Amino acid sequence: MAIKTYYYKASGNASIALPALLAIGAAPVVTLPTLDNPFLAVTVDSSHKADLDAAMSDLGFAFVAEGVGKEKSITNADSPYTPGEELILLVDATAGPVSVTVPALATFAIATRQIKVVKTDVSVNAVTFVPNGVELVNGLASYSLANQYESAEFVSGPVQWHLLIQPAAGAIAPSLPVTTTSALLAGDLVAFDNIVPSQTLLADPDISLVPVRYDARGVAVALAGAGTPTRVYTVPGQRVPVRFNVAPGLADNGKRVYLSSIAGKATLTPPVPPPGSTYALVQVGILVGANGTTTPDVLFQFNIISIIPG
Repeated sequence: MAIKTYYYKASGNASIALPALLAIGAAPVVTLPTLDNPFLAVTVDSSHKADLDAAMSDLGFAFVAEGVGKEKSITNADSPYTPGEELILLVDATAGPVSVTVPALATFAIATRQIKVVKTDVSVNAVTFVPNGVELVNGLASYSLANQYESAEFVSGPVQWHLLIQPAAGAIAPSLPVTTTSALLAGDLVAFDNIVPSQTLLADPDISLVPVRYDARGVAVALAGAGTPTRVYTVPGQRVPVRFNVAPGLADNGKRVYLSSIAGKATLTPPVPPPGSTYALVQVGILVGANGTTTPDVLFQFNIISIIPG
């Protein structure tokens, strides 16, 4: 098994309307925005490349390049270090702080670049990611890692770097503390109540249509009864277990995952609305960890992708 990064480019016009397939025959009223940088990068087990190609093709993207999958160990003696083809940098800052300085965004042959940096030592010396010139990372001039096994993934955009934080060893994956209004199982899909921000409930298509009150979504971390304090995964790009009503098979890896018509559950088939009803079609993410259970891992990305009129 090899984990690799694959790069895809928008086919045709960079302003991509959603395929009619997603709207089950109805014209979607929500489409993807015009892309300044019409590339996407997806990291997945290479054995699922064919499934990923098929899913990306449905979304209007064509495969253009494969990430080299390299990693490199560096120390203070290498600082400041400028990455070449590496996707992962293992950094030992025992002997002193380490800076990772990246080239200007415009120099990349592949328009989207991902670099994951891991601090491997126990020292107090920082490992700092430094963009080029006036370019930023999440609006900041630099970003530092301070704890052993803390890591962060940096993803290039058209004008700045974007950050996906990974927790230090022993910490829970990025999540939000909430109080439930309905019983939850680990992996259930939830919506947050913005009038009462600390409260959450099972997500369903009708809730998705009321973004003023329920416009943030996540995945339940553990079993919790109604009215019980609990936690939910909230960070897009996180690989998290998601509950399905029917367990997907190994051959389903790489397929798109949708919010089903059963509150809190996921499905691989876009749900068909009852006659005359209006509902939102929500993509939960890409299936990457099907193993015969009802809670396989999904590369989490919870987005309303179309509104199906009744």
